[in-house]
Amino acid sequence: MKKIIIIIFAAGMALVLGCKENPVSDTHSHESEEQHDDHSSTIEITKLQFESSDFELGQMSMRAFSEQLQVVGNIHLPERNMAEVSTLVGGTVGPMDLIEGQWVAKDQVLFTLTIPSLIMLQEEYLVLKEQVAYLDGEYARNKELSAENITTRKSLLKLESELKTTKVEFASHAQKLKLYGLNPADISPEQLISSLPIKAPIGGYITEIHVVRGMYLDAGEPAMRIANNFHIHLELKVLEKDISKIKVGQQVEFTTQGDAASKMMAEVYLIDAMVNEDRMLNIHCHIEGAHKSSLKPGMYTNALIQVGSSESFAIPEDAIVEVDNEFFALVQTREGGGVHYFEKKTIMPGVTQDAYTVVQNGGDFKSEDLFLTKGAFMLLAEGAGGHDH
Repeated sequence: MKKIIIIIFAAGMALVLGCKENPVSDTHSHESEEQHDDHSSTIEITKLQFESSDFELGQMSMRAFSEQLQVVGNIHLPERNMAEVSTLVGGTVGPMDLIEGQWVAKDQVLFTLTIPSLIMLQEEYLVLKEQVAYLDGEYARNKELSAENITTRKSLLKLESELKTTKVEFASHAQKLKLYGLNPADISPEQLISSLPIKAPIGGYITEIHVVRGMYLDAGEPAMRIANNFHIHLELKVLEKDISKIKVGQQVEFTTQGDAASKMMAEVYLIDAMVNEDRMLNIHCHIEGAHKSSLKPGMYTNALIQVGSSESFAIPEDAIVEVDNEFFALVQTREGGGVHYFEKKTIMPGVTQDAYTVVQNGGDFKSEDLFLTKGAFMLLAEGAGGHDH
């Protein structure tokens, strides 16, 4: 028995499923029903219905599909783009007007640190400066006296040794002042400094603050952390068995777990030289486009690495409809008398890229076959509730 589904449009559109029976005997009809195949159902659509519903036809074609490797990873910030703010000497934290998440420029003053020992360091530096000047003069004078045998050679050597020792101490104090960010040439008895400005080592966002005003900060203790997200990249993990497929320059399509609908692109630019203890290799990728502003370090990602390409039979993804865990398409068998005739055919779909789906059983069809590429869902999915006669 041949089952025919007749489409009738009323009040917009409604689908009514029916069937036509060939004029055969009851016995023949009964046998045909036992051998009936739902997958070979015929669907008729009038030309008027076809045009008013904006249905479209298209042929299967050979298209290039990239071979993709599915991996996971995260958004990573290189260590060179992070900085920890600490001091070389302990002191009391002064006024501070900062919050986490705030942007700071490089060398911007973050807070001041009052250091009582800094006054003593400057005093010692100024005293040594005077001593060097005095000993320089004494050494020059005694050198002249020694040449005239007025003073002993031993006295000259002792003075020379004292001068060298004092110069070493003087130079050491000058370097300490430089480490604190002070210019030794600016130190004078009238301008002794008791607090230092603590500046941002890099430009970036403050991610952590560990100090408050009035707190004593020990030398080397972290006061805050700064991160510059401008150079974030995508870091992926590839299984050891797939390492041979990865090459620098390959394109990567990825999404974050918090926004799976937004697809972003990256490019492989660095492959680690060693496999880690989990038998995986880290792949570093440059993120393309204006997506970086929405990405944060630590975000988990799902990615597809384009590792190759091949040509396959394909049709538009809208031509394929899933019904009861099976996939079908409508193929036009003939057209005549103002009617389009379609047969429901089983499809074995593969990957979908750029709105086209691979047809793994493409060899079952002819090159001239016409598929209903627009409107198949309306006829197959909505018509799945029809009954057989």
